[in-house]
Amino acid sequence: MKKEVVLIIGLLVVMTLILFKPHITGNVVLNPSVPQDCSLATIQGIWDTIFKESSAGITTFNGTIVNGKCSDYLAYKIVGEKAYVLFGLESSDGSRSIYNIYANASSNYTNLLKNITSISNKTLLYLTDLDNNTKKRSSSFTSNDADTEFKSIFKQTPTSWQANITSFSAFVFRDNESSPSKQRSASGSVDANYSYSYLAINEIPVACSPSWIEVNSSCRVNETLVVWYNDTNSCGSLTGKPVNITRDCDYNNDSFIGNSSSINSNVNLDFYVNGVPYTFSALPQATRLIDLRDNGIPRVIWNHTFTAPLNLRLVTIKKQSSLTQGSLIVNGIDYQKTFIVDKLNSSSNSVCIKNRHLDNISEISQSCSASNEVKLPCPGISSSYSCLIYNSTFIVSGLTNSGVQEFLDQQPVSCTVNWTCSPWNDCISGTRVRVCIDRSNCGTNYSKPSESEACSSPICVPDYSTCTPWQPSLCPETGKQMRTCTATNCPGILVKNETLTCTYSATNTKIKLIITVLIGAAALVGGLIVYLISRREKEGDVLSY
Repeated sequence: MKKEVVLIIGLLVVMTLILFKPHITGNVVLNPSVPQDCSLATIQGIWDTIFKESSAGITTFNGTIVNGKCSDYLAYKIVGEKAYVLFGLESSDGSRSIYNIYANASSNYTNLLKNITSISNKTLLYLTDLDNNTKKRSSSFTSNDADTEFKSIFKQTPTSWQANITSFSAFVFRDNESSPSKQRSASGSVDANYSYSYLAINEIPVACSPSWIEVNSSCRVNETLVVWYNDTNSCGSLTGKPVNITRDCDYNNDSFIGNSSSINSNVNLDFYVNGVPYTFSALPQATRLIDLRDNGIPRVIWNHTFTAPLNLRLVTIKKQSSLTQGSLIVNGIDYQKTFIVDKLNSSSNSVCIKNRHLDNISEISQSCSASNEVKLPCPGISSSYSCLIYNSTFIVSGLTNSGVQEFLDQQPVSCTVNWTCSPWNDCISGTRVRVCIDRSNCGTNYSKPSESEACSSPICVPDYSTCTPWQPSLCPETGKQMRTCTATNCPGILVKNETLTCTYSATNTKIKLIITVLIGAAALVGGLIVYLISRREKEGDVLSY
């Protein structure tokens, strides 16, 4: 039996790897599924991938399951004088071979198949048995005949046939297919003298390094997508595969990811665009003024250019929890912006700016002298920052990724401050200022009074009582008369044009016509009188001469 098995395998290897000259093509090599078990249904699935003859009624003999695969399997089917045989080997290293035979066989050969009792009895695979137990062909059998017969039996499509007369007269082909993880081939033979055909499918694994390429899923209604990774080399291994990740995306293309409730904040914020409440239903275009408001008070203001969606899930806005010291942290808005910070101490007149990412306001030092910290008087300007005080708030501009805290000077130990302030200046643009000086020269701003405050300027009502006459004086056919009025009681000279709606009358036209005729007649008469007087004077001169 050992000699028999060795001879069987040897003959099949010689047939598929030596006798057939490689013919590499783009034709797809059949790819039967790897049997995970040795059940009849599994073997039928492999059979139906290879043969055009149905697997219904096949007889199977199976080996054992090794490394989660059916190690070897044998199946045959007899239909009248036609015999179909399938024999598969699955190796632990991932290589596999499936050998398939069709024969227009004699009764001796079919009886030989019927007498198989286990997979170890493979006598039927001897090539010499087929030569002696199949019907002889006519002498005019051609490559076209071979192609037609082969395609009527097997589902593999050969590329082209070659005549092989090295050891026996036959028509053969070989198609190769390769990927980064395996090499596969289909080798076929149709005997020119006897009515039998072979098809061998071989697969050999090769060393393969996965090439993981990022692939994005579609954006989902919750404005997230999943990033997964595909091995473009199809190695069949998970080695080095990155973990899938979830990313934010703009599902409805409104230039925002999330909404105002998506912001990490300890206050409820309302979203405004160009001073109007925004409902996240329209698409902002170009650059827009954005402000986030806390109970109607803007907390952060910036000009945003919508070249990419603004991810509000990455924005953090945290207001002070203290009742005595105002502060504000803003992260995730990478634009220059303005903070509005509560002024909770009546004697404070400066802020401390920390120009970097902050997670907690305690990261700002008490003395405002640590790295990246700037003490800014209000009102005042320092570097790119500016500050003013308005309605018990600090308005701090020129910030990027920053935190701002109301700064409280400490009472000097050996000096008592003595603040004296000048009168308030006139109200200009809603603000008035004064100057406060410490007569004790303690060198601190402790308890310094505010030097600016909001105010209301008197409202000037223009008096447009000085006007030109209505033009034209009579109502024209357009029914409109115009005049210009000037007001000089407010700063500058204010001018406005007024329009009067009037009723046009045809009588006005007749009067105009009569007046025009009379004026013309008067002119004519006057000209005639002048002419007569002139002529008379000339005649008198002649008579006197």
